[in-house]
Amino acid sequence: MKIHMVLAVEDQSYVEAFLEYVRGSEYGRQVQITAFSRPDAFRRFWLETQAEVKPDFAAAEPAFVEGWPEKEAAGLDLPWVCLSNTGMEEVQAPVLSKFRPLPELLENLLEHGCRRHPGSLQLQSAEIPKVPVVGIYSAAGGTGKTTVGLHLMKQLASGGKRGFYLNLKTFALPSSSAFRQAGSRGLAELLYELEAAAEHGQMPDVPISGYIVRHPLVQGDMFGQAANLRELIEMDKAETVRLIDYVASSGSYDFVVVVCDAHPDGRAEGLMERCDYLIWLLLDDEEVLWRTAASMEYYEKSNPEAYSRLLAKTQFVFNRFSGTSLFPSPRPELIPSITLPEIPDWRHSSKARVLADAPAFQRDLLRLCRLLRNGEHGGNYGSAPWHD
Repeated sequence: MKIHMVLAVEDQSYVEAFLEYVRGSEYGRQVQITAFSRPDAFRRFWLETQAEVKPDFAAAEPAFVEGWPEKEAAGLDLPWVCLSNTGMEEVQAPVLSKFRPLPELLENLLEHGCRRHPGSLQLQSAEIPKVPVVGIYSAAGGTGKTTVGLHLMKQLASGGKRGFYLNLKTFALPSSSAFRQAGSRGLAELLYELEAAAEHGQMPDVPISGYIVRHPLVQGDMFGQAANLRELIEMDKAETVRLIDYVASSGSYDFVVVVCDAHPDGRAEGLMERCDYLIWLLLDDEEVLWRTAASMEYYEKSNPEAYSRLLAKTQFVFNRFSGTSLFPSPRPELIPSITLPEIPDWRHSSKARVLADAPAFQRDLLRLCRLLRNGEHGGNYGSAPWHD
């Protein structure tokens, strides 16, 4: 059940920024907000609202409550939090600065709502719809995992979906001035929080908005590159699964795209176990096909049951396909369900150029998206809902 909060601030631009942030964050699933920028409208709303639908509390500037007769205010049962940029010691209500970072302010407001109505919201146990996790993998480097991942983000975002790009490659997209930092914490701190919470069988009680950055190429949110690469290199399977679970259960996204390195380490194993769909990239190249066959043989011998589950959610995709296969498949499973075309102009282009103009690639990628949604070619794609 959502907490129903009334926001009462005279600055219309503040109200608009507050609502826009809530709509685009995980808080949109946790709180319902009715907003006012005029004290008379706020008072009229509170007077006319029936008891059974009365909001849980108001977060209001003093001007919206000043002048209410004491008996009238008591009769209205006006629980409120005072939003102010001063001390306001004389106010008989909790006081919060309205100019603090919005994630921090919302956390404090929701804590206040939970204290008043303990059963109305449990942040960690609230029911959050499961979102599909799409893994992109290859047994060899240089097959285009990043390019396919970015195009997949772009394709799904164009349909109005909110996506997260989880890049687990050791050398990820570079940090630059193009990043818009949305939080002050880094991936290293999040990994520490995940490990500490795991000791108690829980997820960290911190919102994902405090860790994310936004990159113009991704058209979605992501984590900034880890300051110490050892933090990524030493990630094991369980840590990878927890990180993916944290993103997927945040309530902020409609899908998660995960890319990792080619070698079979803890990150790759965690991705293969946790993902709901796996796009395994191939090239019409003898070495790539041989490496893929060897990798599949390794997984099959290591854990036959896990290998069967992996195949059931995998789409093999020929990337950079020229139209004719030069090399036979070394294993019967390696039959691509779709091909993505070779785009010669991309060979010496920037990522921005690669994403800007490729109708043929987008056409075939759209076909791949449909395969994932419809579960064609025999895979069991029912483990996570994919909403159109």
